[in-house]
Amino acid sequence: MGNSATSLAENTDIRKLYQAEARLRSDDQLWGDIDLIAWLLRDGDELDDEQRELLVIEREVYQWELYRRWDRGLTYPACDFGFARSEIERIRTALPIEAVIGLDVELKPRGKSLRGRCPFHSPSKSGMSLAVRPGHDGKWYCFGCGVGGDVLTWIMAFNHCEFTEALRRLAVMAGEPIPMRRRPQPPSNGPVREVVLR
Repeated sequence: MGNSATSLAENTDIRKLYQAEARLRSDDQLWGDIDLIAWLLRDGDELDDEQRELLVIEREVYQWELYRRWDRGLTYPACDFGFARSEIERIRTALPIEAVIGLDVELKPRGKSLRGRCPFHSPSKSGMSLAVRPGHDGKWYCFGCGVGGDVLTWIMAFNHCEFTEALRRLAVMAGEPIPMRRRPQPPSNGPVREVVLR
């Protein structure tokens, strides 16, 4: 990486890296990342100029990828791991994110967000590198690790588990019915005809 913000903005390798990453993400993931970046740029008082510049580039690339898909009539739906999307959203937004993260980390108010010690790396100088945007559709981000996401990504990272396990854990915490996967349906080529052997 370059030493100045202008060299960062002109660095096509960084843009290509973000473009490659954007192509692998679903539409929902891109919208979520754009929302997370907007929050960080607005409330990320611990970001230096280079980090801000990288976030602006990343947001711009993600927005262009969504525009490219829209212009070509493409959609990249998120993987639902066999669960109904409505069921995932209902469970994901059943509890405010601070209630879930607060079980694992002590959170203290700081401005519009909450702060705590990140459990994923050794403590930073300030010690409060974990930022949480509260609410049922809240986000989390660590300024030390550079990692963040929603309540399900928190459960996956903290408990070292896969998406299905995280969704079921969150359902139990929220008092929701444990979700069950849908059975895959075989492809249909029209009505099934009986074959009579003589």
